[in-house]
Amino acid sequence: MARSGIVERDYLLFFLPGYATLSLFSAVNGVVQGIFNERIGGMLNELLSCPVRVGAYVLAKLVFAASVAVMQTLVLIHGAFLLVPGIVSSDIGTRTVILLPLLFLGAMLISSMIACIMAGITNIRTFIVVANIVNPTLTYASSVFYPIESVPRWLQVLAQINPLTWCVELVRAVLLMEGGILIPLGRVAVGVLILAPAAVVLNRWRILHTT
Repeated sequence: MARSGIVERDYLLFFLPGYATLSLFSAVNGVVQGIFNERIGGMLNELLSCPVRVGAYVLAKLVFAASVAVMQTLVLIHGAFLLVPGIVSSDIGTRTVILLPLLFLGAMLISSMIACIMAGITNIRTFIVVANIVNPTLTYASSVFYPIESVPRWLQVLAQINPLTWCVELVRAVLLMEGGILIPLGRVAVGVLILAPAAVVLNRWRILHTT
């Protein structure tokens, strides 16, 4: 019985960073999809009748999505601390301060990635199909639920290039002090530098050729 409790606690420790990343993913998904919904619903025609640049609109959506995701995730993380006392050490306050900008960076990576995908979708049917393929693939081909080393080699390759894995490992490095922080931080930062401008450019092009 005691052994079962230890295993359960160890898995909770392992899963907590994945839980945080899934929170970022779900929150960002809901907000960034607003770009697609407003585009196909005609709302963008009204929004862009104001003196607003299309690129600024897209960037604001990405930043807003990341901000909402970070706030939600911090609430959920600290809720986990209350439900499972002692799963982390007493310096969680310091780790939270460190984690805050890193969560925002991870959320920007995820929101930019989703926005890039949304830019290629022109109707609701395609959106449903793509969402049903992309969301489970990103979730399960990552280190959210299990260590990368425990899965088949082909899945390890997918997990290594999956942005969700980068975010999970970054959060894990801060919360649990496991592994180094530089490699996942570098991957996330480079991902943001590439995908955020790409998301703005692609969605700007799509909006201007739709509205």
